[in-house]
Amino acid sequence: MKSVYKRKLSPYERFFLAKIDDKQFFSNQGIIEGEGVLDKKLWEKAVEKASAANPGSRVTLRGKLMTSQWVDTKKTPRIREIEDTKWDGLNSNNIPYLPDKLCPLNGPVCEVILIYGKQKRVIINSLHSVMDGKATIAWALDIFRALRGEQPIGSNSKLTDIELSKTFTNKSLSAISNKYIAPTGKPDTYEKGAIWIRKTVKGFINKAIPRISIILTKEASKLSNGKFCIMIPVDLRRRNKKITSVGNLTGNLFIEIDKNSTVNDIQKKIIYQLKNYYECMLPKHINIVKYIPIKLLHSSLKKVAKQKNKTGLFTYSGIITHLGRLHVNAFSGGGFIGKTWYSCNSMSGDDLPPLFISISETESFNNHTNILIGISKPLASKGRLEKIVNSIINEIDVFP
Repeated sequence: MKSVYKRKLSPYERFFLAKIDDKQFFSNQGIIEGEGVLDKKLWEKAVEKASAANPGSRVTLRGKLMTSQWVDTKKTPRIREIEDTKWDGLNSNNIPYLPDKLCPLNGPVCEVILIYGKQKRVIINSLHSVMDGKATIAWALDIFRALRGEQPIGSNSKLTDIELSKTFTNKSLSAISNKYIAPTGKPDTYEKGAIWIRKTVKGFINKAIPRISIILTKEASKLSNGKFCIMIPVDLRRRNKKITSVGNLTGNLFIEIDKNSTVNDIQKKIIYQLKNYYECMLPKHINIVKYIPIKLLHSSLKKVAKQKNKTGLFTYSGIITHLGRLHVNAFSGGGFIGKTWYSCNSMSGDDLPPLFISISETESFNNHTNILIGISKPLASKGRLEKIVNSIINEIDVFP
C-alpha cells in the first residue's frame, strides 16, 4: 500500500504563512493567455491526474510548531470559473481572481481558474507556503500533459529547501541587515499591498537580470544615497537533476550593485555566487523559526514593515526572478491553444519587497519576453511605478 505523502513545513514556508492580510494568504499565479476551447470536464480530469502525480498540490497543514507538516488530503484541487471580465492582463487593476480563498488548514492550497471570454485565460494558483514559482509551473505543465493525453512527469521528492540546501554546503549566510535603498525612493504612505504592470518585448533578452539591475540601480541613485542590492531566487532542483518536486525548493542570491557597475560585473558576481553555492547557504539561526507561532511571526513582520517604511531602508532593494522559457506547445491542450504566459503573486501581507520583477519567455513563431514589474504601494505612488517601468522598457537594449 502506497504511503501518504507528507512533507515537513520549512521555516521559510512558515514566513509565507505569516504573510496574511484579511484572510488572503501570499500566493503565486502562473497566467496563460490563449484561444480555443476551455472545456471544464476535460480540465477536471486533467487536474485530477496531474495532482495524483503531484500530491504536494493537494495537501493541508497538520501539527504545530516543530511538528508541522504538509499532508496529502487526496482531494483534487478545485476548478474555479470566471466569466468574461474587463481585465486586460496588462496590470493589476480589476484582477478578477483575487482575493482567493486558498487555505493552508482546510484547503484547497492550489486551484485552477478558467477565465472565459474573447481573451481566454488559465490561472494556476498556489499558496507560496506550499509551492514556489517553479513548482507552480511544473504542476501546470503536468496538467497540460494530461490534457494532451500524455503522462505527467510527477514528483519524486519530499525534501524541503533546508534539507536540500544542506546536501550541498554547511556554510552559513552572512547576517542580513536592513540597509538598502529602494529603486523608487522613500515610502510616502503606509498603504498595504502592491500594484504591477506587465510589458512584452520582442525576442529574448541576453543577461536580462544584470541589465535590469543596472537600470534600477541608476534610478535609485537619482533619488537616494545608499547601498543597492538585488535578491535573485534560484531553483535548487538544478543542483540535483534527479529531483522532481512541487514544493518550495528555492534559494536566494544577494547581489550588491553600485551605479558604476557594468552588465559583466553583475554577471560575474552571479556566476561566482552560484559556483560557490551561495543560494544554498542558510541563515545561522533559521531553524529557530519552527518554534515560533505563526501569529507571533505575523505581528513581527508588521513591526519590521513599519520600521522599514519609516527609515526607507530594506533587507534588499528588490527581487528579480527569471522563470525560464516555455514553448507554446507546452501550455496547450484540450482544445486550448496557448499564446503567452507570465507569472506574478498576490503581493499581499506585510513586509513586501520594495520591488518584484518576474521574467517569462515564450518560444513560438513570435518569440517574446513578458516582464512583470510590481512595487509596494507606499513606493509606487505619484507615478513612480510607471516611471520605473518606462525606464526598464526604454533602456533594456542599450547595453552591449
